[in-house]
Amino acid sequence: MVRTMLPNTAHASLAVLTSLLLAACAGPTQTSSPHPSETTMTACTDAPYVLTQGIGFSTPRLPPPSGAAGTTVSVAPSSIDDDAVPPTVSIIARSKDASSSDSSDLRDLEVGDVATFFGYEIRVTAICPAQAGFELVTAP
Repeated sequence: MVRTMLPNTAHASLAVLTSLLLAACAGPTQTSSPHPSETTMTACTDAPYVLTQGIGFSTPRLPPPSGAAGTTVSVAPSSIDDDAVPPTVSIIARSKDASSSDSSDLRDLEVGDVATFFGYEIRVTAICPAQAGFELVTAP
């Protein structure tokens, strides 16, 4: 058996190279928040508008359409699937005045999607367990 003696710097270089190779074989790593639900819920509660499962309107409510006295428009979640990949929210938008009412069903919206109804545009900003957040893009 033949042994080759390497200088100390060669040993150190070999050790570093071996460590790098082993780290590369381990593959990518993912770090997550210690409390991911708290981070997610903060994204929903910090949104300009929040939809909560079981409540028939957003918090705060949408502003009334300009020039349409007596008309109210509201949005409510019909379903929130935060377990889907990607998470989705379905929304029912309702418009009501003294003589009529109308509704629009907006299904499977994802974060970043823009929904248009009754002259309003909203953008979904967060989807959490039992809640979704959105911002008002335009109002009539």
